[in-house]
Amino acid sequence: MKMMKFFAIFVLAFAVQSAIIADDAAAPAGKEAPAAGEKSTMDKVGRFALLYLPNVFADLLDIASLEVSFGNTFALDFHATSMLDFGLENTDAYFAGFGPLHRFGAGRREAQRMAALCWSYEDIYVSQTVGNMPSYSMEDTSFNLVRCYTDAFKDRDIDYLAIGGKVAMFVGFAFDLHLAAIPDFLCSLVGFDLYGDNWK
Repeated sequence: MKMMKFFAIFVLAFAVQSAIIADDAAAPAGKEAPAAGEKSTMDKVGRFALLYLPNVFADLLDIASLEVSFGNTFALDFHATSMLDFGLENTDAYFAGFGPLHRFGAGRREAQRMAALCWSYEDIYVSQTVGNMPSYSMEDTSFNLVRCYTDAFKDRDIDYLAIGGKVAMFVGFAFDLHLAAIPDFLCSLVGFDLYGDNWK
């Protein structure tokens, strides 16, 4: 336990010192005081220190996502990435939850989908969102190989590598593990924001 405390203090001290050195190196010679609206080094360090634990905790939460839905919904889905998916869904329901990239909120999901291994039929619309949940659509109604290049995957609205499932009958629960969020969490421990999603 003492080692963990020592390590946490060491990491925080290293991150603060790095921020001060980087800021001093970037400052032009002879600069007396920051201009109006510009943050001083101590302001940046203080803000980093205040947001360090919330950002680390949020990056830890990003590893898992949880969603609860209510409405005209039926779903049974289990997947180990989008290339190994078995599922059926017919949904017109409202949902609330949290997910990767510090996302949380609610919205409406209309979906008809079927998946078997790496082939899928997708007709999905997510709209009326609140919080910072993204609105998106994904249409591929020909039962093709999963199209990993579509906007919903490229914009990270849907995690291509998620492992989890969904069960719904008027009330639904969805849970996913996002292994791609683990490097971001580990980098966050030393003050580096790999995915650019931390609060600043």
